[in-house]
Amino acid sequence: ADLWEDFLAKAGPRQTFAFEEEALARGRAINAEMQRVGAQTVEELNASRLSSEAARLRAKATEEAVVTRKDGTVWHQQGEAHQVEFTDSEGRTFRGGTVLHNHPSGGPFSPPDMMAAREYGVGEMRVAAAGADYTARLTEAGKNLTDAVWERHVTRSRQVVVGQLRDLVTKGQLAPEDGLVAVWHGVWRRMRALGYIEYEVGALAPELAAAEDGVQVELAPIVAAFERLRAQADVVVVEGVGGWLAPVSTTLDQLDLVRALHLP
Repeated sequence: ADLWEDFLAKAGPRQTFAFEEEALARGRAINAEMQRVGAQTVEELNASRLSSEAARLRAKATEEAVVTRKDGTVWHQQGEAHQVEFTDSEGRTFRGGTVLHNHPSGGPFSPPDMMAAREYGVGEMRVAAAGADYTARLTEAGKNLTDAVWERHVTRSRQVVVGQLRDLVTKGQLAPEDGLVAVWHGVWRRMRALGYIEYEVGALAPELAAAEDGVQVELAPIVAAFERLRAQADVVVVEGVGGWLAPVSTTLDQLDLVRALHLP
């Protein structure tokens, strides 16, 4: 921004275009933010902004998208309960950028999310949900797949994961509404194993993590482990996994755990 202003001063009177003013304003804002926070890089600042936006979106009852384009400009769109609409021309500006949106009903990326990432060359796709934050990036192998081959892998992965989770739902170890979240989480884990995407989960609700490993969360082993620790120390600090009513399994929540451990 400083170099461009110096150039304009030396160039003398000339027509000024709107995009120049926008670029200067953005540059000044970034410079001011850099001075405020000290040694943070632009990438760290962007990460900080994304984290703040994710926290805001996570609390919303409708979907909303915030896209940080490759040139640093931001596109924002309010959506409906389960989708955010954008035009083809808008989508083409997302190439190489970061698309962040929320899933009010929870869960990772939907198939349309990932197809949009493929079609428009999105650099990074993010979802902020109640149970976890999800991040996905297409690998070169994933980018080079035809749509038909991509769909075939997703369909096959879904069939395998549904088969694995069906027994847990039948036995009551996984709630049906959590099963849908677990299905797509499992699909993208398989696509990651195949080398087609990079897929990361920032946090995972306990009942979903247990379902992924094929186990059921029960109080008895937790209480026994707590008693062993208490016998070895004067004080045991117990860290929770969410709010007071956060689910620990389909039949237990945080309150049940606190009562079972007789915590103050």
